[in-house]
Formats: sequence, C-alpha cells, structure tokens
Amino acid sequence: MKKTGKITITTFWLDWLFFPFVLVAAWLTLLWAFSDMSQASNLETWGAMPNWIVSIPLLVTAASWVIIGLGMLIREEYWEFQMIRIGVFSWSICGFIGAGLILLGYMQVNNSFGVSGVLNLIGLLLISLLIVVPAWIGHSSMDKVICSAHVWFMLLAVSVGCLMAGMMFGFPYNFSRFPLVIGAFLFFGLGLTEITFRKTSFPWLLRLFQFGIGGREYHDQFPESATWRIIGLVKVLVGMMIVAMLAIILFT
Repeated sequence: MKKTGKITITTFWLDWLFFPFVLVAAWLTLLWAFSDMSQASNLETWGAMPNWIVSIPLLVTAASWVIIGLGMLIREEYWEFQMIRIGVFSWSICGFIGAGLILLGYMQVNNSFGVSGVLNLIGLLLISLLIVVPAWIGHSSMDKVICSAHVWFMLLAVSVGCLMAGMMFGFPYNFSRFPLVIGAFLFFGLGLTEITFRKTSFPWLLRLFQFGIGGREYHDQFPESATWRIIGLVKVLVGMMIVAMLAIILFT
C-alpha cells in the first residue's frame, strides 16, 4: 500500500452506501451520550465522580463514526485506511473505557448492575480485543487466515450475544450498546463485501492494521467461491437482526 500525496473522492457504490449509515450511527451515539449523563445524575452510580464521565465512550465513538465515514469516501487506499484505522482504534479504546466504568461501578456501595453488568463487561472486553486482534494475525498462509476469520466471527457473535443479554437484563446505560451497532456494522459490511467479491472479507481487516501486507492484490489471492456469498448473506442477515433487536428493545 503506497503513500500518495493527493486525496480524491471515490465513486465506488459500496463506500457511498455506508456513508448515511455512519452518519445516523454518529447521531444516535450523541443522543445516547446525553441520555447517559442524565441517567448518571439520577442513579449516582459512580459516587463523587462527575456525571459527564459516563458520556466519554459515546462522545469519542460519535467522532470515530464520522472519521470512518469520511475515510471510506477517499479513493486513495493509503489515506482511506489511515482514517478508518484511527476510527476503529477509537472503538477499541471506548470499549475498554466502558469496561472500566462498569468495574468502577461495582466498587460503589449503591451499585445495582448485577448480572447485566457482568455480561456487558465480558462483551465490552471481548469486542474491544477483537477489534485490534487482526493487527497480530499472521497473513502468510491463506488457510490460516480463513480459519482465523471463522474463529473471529464466532467470537464476535459471542460478544454481541453477551451485550444483547446484558441489555435485556436491564443494564441502565447506553455506553454498552454502541458495540452492538459496531457489531452490526462489521457483520453487515464484511458480509456485503463477501457477497460482492465472492471471497472472504477478513483480509481487509488484516490490511487495515498491517500496511506491509500490500494492496488489493493480497485480497485478490484468496479463492472465489459461491459459498462465500452464502456466508456473506448470513452475516448481512445477522447484522440486520442485531439492529432490529436493538430497535425493538429500545423503543418498546
């Protein structure tokens, strides 16, 4: 992946398809941040700590959505990946901050997180680690990359399941819900990529963190198969189900 001095706008339909999605995600994230501040003032979950601290994960996440959306509209792959990587790293950091807030909450006498807090703690830690794991996965063997992809997606499903269960058990704050949107984004986006290219989308994550792998020719080496379109369709449906369940729980 070569560094270039110019920056131009892409015309690829898939990148423009995601742009409205990330803007809506940023807007909803901001609403959740303000809601969390209001909730913190009512529940006094963190004792003497200021109420605005609970909004930090969501405020940073809202900014990261915009960074990722703008990055996807850049034609030059080097700068596109640089911006997307900054946004994705922000997701991971926000997840760890959220997990830290839950641990601090358990240290307070009046904490009532219960099982929902434990489930969200597991989900936040797991998805935060999964986001950055591709930076250290070996890329020399296609079979190992494909195997890693299957394991990665299964663990992503587990983390989403923990976060969804925590929400169903009544966790009062929204900062544990933004990874559900991220999970939906990953399932839907990578699934749609597999439908489009008929091959595993996981090498895109490796290239996002490991610039030394090369350009698109690295992804082109992986075999095409109609099976990947079926797998991609399943991932797209999973992403849509996450959004649907999140909407049902939030608005009922």
